[in-house]
Amino acid sequence: MKKLSNLKWFTLGMVVCLLVTTLIVPAFASTLSKTAQLLYNDIKITLNGNAVTPKDANGKAVEPFTIDGTTYLPVRAVCGALGIGVYWDGVTKTAVLTSTNAAPSGTVLFENNGIKIIYLGIAAMKYGGEEVKLFIQNSSDKNYIIQTEDESVNGIMTYPMFSCGVASGKSAYDSIEFADYSLKGSNITTINSVEFIFTVFEDETWSNGFDSGIITVNK
Repeated sequence: MKKLSNLKWFTLGMVVCLLVTTLIVPAFASTLSKTAQLLYNDIKITLNGNAVTPKDANGKAVEPFTIDGTTYLPVRAVCGALGIGVYWDGVTKTAVLTSTNAAPSGTVLFENNGIKIIYLGIAAMKYGGEEVKLFIQNSSDKNYIIQTEDESVNGIMTYPMFSCGVASGKSAYDSIEFADYSLKGSNITTINSVEFIFTVFEDETWSNGFDSGIITVNK
């Protein structure tokens, strides 16, 4: 058997290195992330001379920050101050903004006392389970909380997560969420139809409530 010369060993080694590098780079490329220094300088927001306190979806105050000379504001707080609806689509990682006066196309499920609820379809959630996507408008002079009761999926009683507060003159995107563990516990592999009742209450007093009657949506 002939021995390989040093040059041939070197060439073979280079080829192997290139092959390994070619395999490794795409794997790293898919997980690359950027890091940056955030500066909090007590940045304030005003709208027409009035102070705006930015808050997240849970009502917790959040502070604007600066990166490399550019100031970043929380989109939910700014949209709320401007009367623009905002919805985070976790599956596509998209912040969906909609003018309060421009409702998305869909099926109107309920309309009463200034509350209008539009059905936008059933979709898979990022962390498992499925959700009934809704757009809710409140054209009344009261702040309302909308919830559901008597929920069932494919005719089987289930317990989703849903409670949406909509201030007077505002709109919101929200979803009736059926977690994966809840569906599996009821031996449901996919949602074909959902049945429920909307219940609406005044935000501060939880009184003067009204409901929608039974509503059914199909996938």
